[in-house]
Amino acid sequence: MSELSAKRIANCKGVPGTLGALAWTRGDRQPVLLSTWHVLFGQGAGEQGTVWLVEENGGGRRFHAAGRTLYGRIGAVRMDGDEVYVDCAVSSCAVPFDGMPRFSGTAAAEPGSRVWKTGGATGTTEGVVIDACYPDLACLGEWTCPAPRQLLVAPGGGAAAFSAEGDSGAVLVNERNEAVGLLWGTNARGEGVACPIEPVLRALSIDLEIQRG
Repeated sequence: MSELSAKRIANCKGVPGTLGALAWTRGDRQPVLLSTWHVLFGQGAGEQGTVWLVEENGGGRRFHAAGRTLYGRIGAVRMDGDEVYVDCAVSSCAVPFDGMPRFSGTAAAEPGSRVWKTGGATGTTEGVVIDACYPDLACLGEWTCPAPRQLLVAPGGGAAAFSAEGDSGAVLVNERNEAVGLLWGTNARGEGVACPIEPVLRALSIDLEIQRG
């Protein structure tokens, strides 16, 4: 899997995360930027808050306006008769983005399959899906919520961790470069926790940018 340049972002309250993908709204085909709800709306950020692209340069940081928060969803949604947790949101797209990931399609992750993600904290890492129906518990401050039917990803390729704080919002891809999940959590073992991608796309009514040809 080729190395991509992670798009580090912060919301208007300074919550860090990763810009996962360029997407298009299904109704009017407008470009939007995909990340997680707890990154784009964290710490009380509201709609139309500025989303900042964070660039490291010579030991310093530069901030560029990437867009403004639009809408999102956090909590359980129903997908084909099952409750599935999602943590996802989109912002507007203020400027053209070069080097954003483009996918060959979407797919369901299978236990034992290899996946990759490119996050703002740990860059591009390889992992192995060890559970495609993982029952987790999401905690944001004093708010907690059951997080059923998640993807649990163990570090692979000799890495000590698959993800860390600041990677939330990264899209997981399989060996065929199909998007399979949206990363939102990590644990003390360095494992990542992600929402399956199809409930995310349905909840937000968006389509990912797909590589054609």
